[in-house]
Amino acid sequence: MKVANLVVPLVLLAALSLFGPVSPAAADRGPRMYQFLVGSGLLCDLAPDACPDISMASNGDTVSVSGGGTFSLAPFGATGTGSFIHKSASGDVRAEGSWVVLRLLAFHSFGDATPQGLPSNLEGGQLVLLVQLQVNGTPVFNAILNVDCELGTPPPGQSEGFALSVQNALNFNKKLSGFTVFIRT
Repeated sequence: MKVANLVVPLVLLAALSLFGPVSPAAADRGPRMYQFLVGSGLLCDLAPDACPDISMASNGDTVSVSGGGTFSLAPFGATGTGSFIHKSASGDVRAEGSWVVLRLLAFHSFGDATPQGLPSNLEGGQLVLLVQLQVNGTPVFNAILNVDCELGTPPPGQSEGFALSVQNALNFNKKLSGFTVFIRT
């Protein structure tokens, strides 16, 4: 979630606190389970441009993405789904459909959100997923979905949002708008 525009309604904090904080000792051992949100759910109440998340390819085409799911680091795996809309540089819809997580490729945590004054069960980081893009339920492309959240202590140059690299097609790697978050469960 973008720190610069962070205006967290009390309702959001109350809802997120239901997941409960995880102690630092517990974070270093045992299963690590997360929920992830990309331009969806409770994030949509934070700002007008919070949902959906939008990224752009070098040719000016954009893709908007919303959705979420869960992932685990022990055991290593993920599930999730969402929607996408691909528009040309002129704004014409080129494709729309759904995405489904096929595989968790990587996750790197930037730490919990306490530096931003938020609950410790919220984390920043970078999640890398293999997803399948579907139009009308028919698989059309596989893609790499990188989900980035600026909470915690991100490295310099890290930005909020997502990148979508569609195999044998476009690379939507310029993040334009939207919020993401990882919730430790």
